Amino acid sequence: MYLKVKKFIFSRNYFKDPWNILDFTQLCLFLCIFILYFNGCNSLKYIIAFAIYLKWFGILNYLQGFESTGALVRMVFQIIFDIRYIVVVLGILIFGVTSSLYAIFSQTGVSEYESVIRALFSVFNMLLFNVYDFNDFVVENENLNNNGENNDSEVIIAKVIFSVSMILVSIVLLNLLIALMSDSYERIQDQSALEIQKLRAKILLEIEMFMTEEELNNQENFPLYLHVLTEKGSDGSENKSQWLGVLGAIKAHAPSKNEIKIQVNEIKTQVNGVKKELEELKQKMNTILEILQGQ
Repeated sequence: MYLKVKKFIFSRNYFKDPWNILDFTQLCLFLCIFILYFNGCNSLKYIIAFAIYLKWFGILNYLQGFESTGALVRMVFQIIFDIRYIVVVLGILIFGVTSSLYAIFSQTGVSEYESVIRALFSVFNMLLFNVYDFNDFVVENENLNNNGENNDSEVIIAKVIFSVSMILVSIVLLNLLIALMSDSYERIQDQSALEIQKLRAKILLEIEMFMTEEELNNQENFPLYLHVLTEKGSDGSENKSQWLGVLGAIKAHAPSKNEIKIQVNEIKTQVNGVKKELEELKQKMNTILEILQGQ
């Protein structure tokens, strides 16, 4: 807690890091809990629940320094950032369907649409998780129309809206979402080794920011020379046995740029040799034709 407060005071670009914003939010929540606890607030348990959730979520920040989990954490947040526009479109569609079904069934006694929150939760489950039952669109007996009959037009309109929305969400948006997530995964996995080094350097920089001059000048923490032992023939930058995705596998088996240049030059040399042989054959043919014409 002391280091977090110190980091907030002395760091100039504190709010540019999302993890710092998360830490600041946690500090504010814990301060509110401390104040409200002595005031006897009845809603304190909700704030505590939210603070506990954020605290567990903040553990992901400490997993970034490990090779096995650092790239994974980075991958999760990069994928979330890449799909932000599809999530916006998906949210607009869900709110639109919720508004439509709530307008149809809010006064008919259908339990799933008695309130906006319940309607939103029902539509969310229907469109994203296919948890639905067409009986939910049936009006209760005590809410029949003036003729004592069930109003079929409400059910038909609701089913049409639901069917069109299912096509847009399940077939179009969700498949597009999977495609974007796959593309983000391949791109990040291809640079996983660099991402790990970047995250480690960032953590080390934050630690050094709060060290004293005596700690910074300590040669045990900062030796003049650093000896690194690596496997023979390897630079130690990546694990060869680790799956790097489709793009990484293609790059691993594809020739390098220098090898491609050498092959291109060899092909050009062969082509020039063939051209030279064709010129010589052409000259010989012309000589033979001149001899035949002279006879």
